Amino acid sequence: MKKEDKMEFTINHAREALKNGEMPVAASVFLEDKLISKAYTTEKRDERFLVHAELNALLDADKLKYGIPDRKKMALYTTLEPCIMCY
Repeated sequence: MKKEDKMEFTINHAREALKNGEMPVAASVFLEDKLISKAYTTEKRDERFLVHAELNALLDADKLKYGIPDRKKMALYTTLEPCIMCY
């Protein structure tokens, strides 16, 4: 899968967030060409402020307990430059 396709996937997930009344901010984690996790910001749904797309996607990926060699091959795609916390 090309980088452009991974970004397009993430943008489409942000569109889903917008349809659900959330900010159109989404993030996806890929291990090479395999989607590991995806998330979008859920501030309205969860009534919380620290549920950023990047953080949610990274936390979901972390639950899968991949080892260091695989983690080095992972890439995070996001529709907005991450804030300092998510970076």
